[in-house]
This record gives sequence, structure tokens and C-alpha cells, in this order.
Amino acid sequence: AFIPKYYGLTLKPSLTGHINCFLVLEDLTRRFNGPNIVDLKIGDRSFGPDASIEKIIEEKSKCFHQLELGFRICGAKYGPAGRFVSKQEGRAMDPSQVDSFFVDFFDAHTRMGGCKLRATLSKLERLVRWLRVQTRYRFVASSLLIIHEGQSGFVFWV
Repeated sequence: AFIPKYYGLTLKPSLTGHINCFLVLEDLTRRFNGPNIVDLKIGDRSFGPDASIEKIIEEKSKCFHQLELGFRICGAKYGPAGRFVSKQEGRAMDPSQVDSFFVDFFDAHTRMGGCKLRATLSKLERLVRWLRVQTRYRFVASSLLIIHEGQSGFVFWV
């Protein structure tokens, strides 16, 4: 696992003129020739224990399968043609579509892609085991970024 360097904050106006504050982080894809990227929101909920009923309803309506899957896809870009999956598409995926997505994302029908998928699943299983037994931290709407080189066996986690 790697953590990007933090370069501070920047203010940018939105299309409506509202000023938004963004983190400026290191570009983790700069060393890749053909990066495949998926952004996951892990956990079965994306609201804290003190959330209002309205917030809980709003968050649960974003992705019906997050409780079942334990995560949701927030976006992805992958493949030679740069296939793009939007936040809305990721939220709408049912479990069988998520399975198909990951087969495509890792190009798992090839030998190398299958190895990448198995290696990533192994790491995810270790993460899930640790999350279940640890009692010190509470994770709400945590992010996991997975990057892999389309042409090699290198898989990068953030």
C-alpha cells in the first residue's frame, strides 16, 4: 500500500460560482504507461453514527448494493480504449455486474490478468479480516484506490 504525498489545499470555483476546496495530492499514475484505475468507497455505510435520518436515507439511496457488497465503485478508467465508469454507473451496478466489471478491469480472462485479480482479492481478504477483528478504529466512507499497469503485473494500492 502507498500513500500519495500531500501538497496542500487549493480553491477552485465551481460552474455555479461556488468556491470549492480540494486536496492537492501526488499523481500516482505518473510512472505508468497505461494505468487502469478504480476508486472504491469501502464499508457497508457512508454515514457516521451521529448522522441525521435525512443523511442516512440520502446515503443509502446512492447505492442499493453497498450493504451487501461492503463497497461501491466511485469511478474507474481502464483498458486500451480508456473505458470510463462514472460514479452513477458504479452506484447502479448490481453484484453480478460488479463481478463482470472486475473481470474486465483486470483483464482476468488472460493469464496475467487472472493473476492480478487473484493477488488483489487476496489482499482485500486480508484487509477485510483485519477490519473485522480490530476494535480501535471506525471506518466510515473510506476510500481505496487500485491502480494497475495494463501491460504488466504491477498492482498499486492507495
